[in-house]
This record gives sequence, structure tokens and C-alpha cells, in this order.
Amino acid sequence: MGLFSKKQVGFLSYSDIEYGSYYKYESSGCVLCNAGGETYLHKYTNKHSSNISVPYDVTVIGEGAFCDCDMTDVSHPSGLKAICSEAFYNCNNLKSLRISSSVEYISINAFKRCDGLRVIYVPRKLEKTIGGITDCLWAIPDCEIKVY
Repeated sequence: MGLFSKKQVGFLSYSDIEYGSYYKYESSGCVLCNAGGETYLHKYTNKHSSNISVPYDVTVIGEGAFCDCDMTDVSHPSGLKAICSEAFYNCNNLKSLRISSSVEYISINAFKRCDGLRVIYVPRKLEKTIGGITDCLWAIPDCEIKVY
């Protein structure tokens, strides 16, 4: 487990879901999709919300799901398994993030252009992937990674 490309772990891309024949539905401002036994948060529709709670049944935060959101805080369910590429792209108001201990996969581009991000709390089981997380944060020099 850890940091891999989405092709290696089999997650659907944004275009797979957006233009494919997958059934999409909305819940709590989130467009969701069930595919391959996973519940994807495909995109978040309330871009100006500051506090976001990911629905309890979401197992994958999909590619670009929170792109350009104004969030300052996000909480995710205990069953979350994966955070895909550019999931939090350009979320500049997000200052800190605690990754759930259930997460097994984080894309190396998950936090791309999150210029306001200052600290990410990562579970000890993902400690070996910190180098990969650091690689995706190279353009955010003030971001610190803390293991819990």
C-alpha cells in the first residue's frame, strides 16, 4: 500500500466517471458514484463551503473531487481508503489535514497547488510513504508532515 499511480491500484479517473456509463447521484453537495465495490466522491458542488464533511459511505476521494474549493476544514469517514490525483487541487484555504488511519493510498499529486497547506497529519502505517507525500508538496515549502 502507499503511493502508486491510479492505474496500478485500479481507481477510475475523472473522465472515466464523468463520461462513462456509471450511475452518479448527489448527497450532501457531493456527486457520488459506485463502481468496482467502491464509493467515489466524484466532485464537490458547493465550492464556497468552508467546513466540509465527506459522506460516511465514501471510500475513494476521486481525481479532482475538491478542485478549487474554498474549504478551510475537511473531515472524512473512517472507511476512506484512497485519495486520488489532484483531489484537493488548488484548495488554498486548507491549512491542515488529518489523514484517516483507514487510508491505504494517497496519490503523489493529491495536494497539488494547495499553497495554504501548512501541516498534514499522516498515520504511522503510511510513514514509509512520507517521501512520496513530500514529493507532491515540493512546491509548498512551508508544509510540514507529522506522523501520529
